[in-house]
Amino acid sequence: MKPFLSEDFLLQTDEFCTRGILARMNVKVVCTTDDPADSLAYHQQIKEDQSFSIKILPTFRPDQALAVETPEGFNRWVGRLEAAADMEINIFAQFLEGIQKRHDFFHQIGCRISDHGLEQPVAEPYSVQEITAIFDMVRRGQGLSPHQILKFKSAMLIELARMDAEKQWAQQFHLGALRNTNSRAMQLLGPDSGYDSMGDFEMANFRRVLCNLLGTDAENGELPDDMTLLGKMVKDICWYNAVNYFDIELPKQY
Repeated sequence: MKPFLSEDFLLQTDEFCTRGILARMNVKVVCTTDDPADSLAYHQQIKEDQSFSIKILPTFRPDQALAVETPEGFNRWVGRLEAAADMEINIFAQFLEGIQKRHDFFHQIGCRISDHGLEQPVAEPYSVQEITAIFDMVRRGQGLSPHQILKFKSAMLIELARMDAEKQWAQQFHLGALRNTNSRAMQLLGPDSGYDSMGDFEMANFRRVLCNLLGTDAENGELPDDMTLLGKMVKDICWYNAVNYFDIELPKQY
């Protein structure tokens, strides 16, 4: 009879350390969520560690670059961006330059995807002159109208999409999240600290698009009612696309 091993004991073994658990679960790539102002110091260490075969890659998550609805928090973040990019940021053009520098750095470390958390998609028309003036207002600590906020977010999404396209990154969107619903936790721990929930925004019908499409087409006779064929199609889309994109080496059984 084997002796009982407590969870605490198991977590002290190599097999159940973080790397051991990732290997046991057959993980091939881990993409973390990283702010543009993050140093990525640990990513650099892992990249240089030849003893660890699982790819650990950063993900560019520039949500704070759009958060002009809270000027105080936005300006604190711009200060972090200044330090990370090693430059002063006084005008909108410099703001974009600073983000571009961090985007370039993330690419060097191995980042190939960006991540964006939005309540709803935004696409308000704007001019460069408008966005420049809005940025100046926020830097002075002034509040913005809802329309100005949407214009700035729209402009930034376009600029970030341009940066991603130039490097052929994939762009991910997390839509419908209602952030910071607990004001006490927000004040104590800061934004996005685990108190988010699903918002009641009009977009639920764009979720599960692939499953709905294949299921409906099969029911209508537009696709064969063949689970092997459809299963392979789903696996190619949901698994092998990522395998090819991240250049993952797989054992022969795959």
